[in-house]
Amino acid sequence: MPNDSRSACFIHDGYRWELRSGRIPLLQRLLDLPGEPVTQTPTKLVVRWRLDGRLYYCKRYLHRNRTWRPVKYWFKKPRSRQEWSLSERLGKAGVPVVPHLAHGECWTWWGLAESVLVTEAPPGAQPLGATDLDCPAFQRQFGSFIRNLHERGVKHRDPNAGNFLYSAELSSIFLVDLDKIEIQERPLSAADRLENLALLWAVFPRLGSSFFETFGNESLQLEALRARAVERRKLLHRQEAERCLPPRHYQGFRPNHRAGIRWWVRETGEDDSLQAILETPDSCFEEPRALCKNSRSSTVGREDGYVIKRYNLGRPWKWAKANLRGSYARRAFRSAYHLELAGIPGARPVAFGDRRRFGLVTRSYVVTQEIPGARPLDRPAQAELCEVARLMACLHEEGFRQLDPKPSNIVMDPAGRAYLVDMDGIRFLTRVPEEKSRADIERLLGRLSLPPGDQVLFMRAYWHARNQTGDWDPNGQTRTDTD
Repeated sequence: MPNDSRSACFIHDGYRWELRSGRIPLLQRLLDLPGEPVTQTPTKLVVRWRLDGRLYYCKRYLHRNRTWRPVKYWFKKPRSRQEWSLSERLGKAGVPVVPHLAHGECWTWWGLAESVLVTEAPPGAQPLGATDLDCPAFQRQFGSFIRNLHERGVKHRDPNAGNFLYSAELSSIFLVDLDKIEIQERPLSAADRLENLALLWAVFPRLGSSFFETFGNESLQLEALRARAVERRKLLHRQEAERCLPPRHYQGFRPNHRAGIRWWVRETGEDDSLQAILETPDSCFEEPRALCKNSRSSTVGREDGYVIKRYNLGRPWKWAKANLRGSYARRAFRSAYHLELAGIPGARPVAFGDRRRFGLVTRSYVVTQEIPGARPLDRPAQAELCEVARLMACLHEEGFRQLDPKPSNIVMDPAGRAYLVDMDGIRFLTRVPEEKSRADIERLLGRLSLPPGDQVLFMRAYWHARNQTGDWDPNGQTRTDTD
């Protein structure tokens, strides 16, 4: 659906609009509608309009809400104008994109206060995540679409499900949100195609043989591509975990200032009990039955289905570290959310907060959901040992280490599932070397004080979960089947 390259200018309420020829009456009607909010952050607002049975989307970049952001657009092209130009280039190249109706800008003496982009949704269009990705017919169509992009020199650096629309009525796939699109004069090189396919496979792990056969897998080394996709998926999880932290405004999280504490809270599942905890987080530590741990460095308690950990920063070097590298609660929250994205069982993070004085952190808190019926890993049965082994294997496969693997950092629920509950020792390495994973396992087994037979059982379950065949003896030597 190529865009008409003819354009006209239109000034309305201080905004200078550039739009498709003949669309001024339509834009005037749309601007008079209230709109339905779809996404809202302090710097971006997306609203949906319904008019004459069609859907239109208006994306506003609210630069005025950041003091210095308007100034930089004296020297940099705004996103809305970039996407407008890209839509014209892609349309001329024969790449299906959603129709772009108009883009507008509101300038002040300080800089660009706001930029706006208006698009039209194709009939029956849905985000790619709402389609049946397992359908072989759709995978073949998607493979043909990606091959068409590569042959026209188009590379998508952010191919998430929301950046593609599929219209069953038109049986077509469309690009949307074009700011991460790169266009080259020639078809993509083999290296660029493989790198882009690895990123695509990382985002859509359900892509199968139908996709690659249609794309043309005669030149693809699928095993190497799969390994690269796994690495890209790990990096995407890390980026998403970083995005959940302030000052970014990630969907699903919001700031909440209570009683002198700056909280960062997940929007899902917030209730009155959590509100009470955010108001007075130290109250649960005053009840002996709710107190789980009390030391110089941290205090842990539970209340109404939540676990609260307070970092006391008793030592000067801990105080300096918390203010130079970010508070301990902030890092624990990020690690817990990172584990959640990677699918590793652990305590679900709900909120973290910093108490500051003169801008410096004096105490910090992290709140997680309590695991119902959880108990410490104490004298585990053989089935529980295998579950813990699988947990550690999953941790290492996803590129994480637990620098302090001890029984108190792992709990078991009534169904026999193992969970990580202390995130302070979690480190992400992308790929854990074998010697480091061995050191983690040996440290955990040493603290569990298991007999040799149970240690062998643990290691067999561990290597089986990592899809490697092997055996292990109590002296710390790994023997593969080829030895």
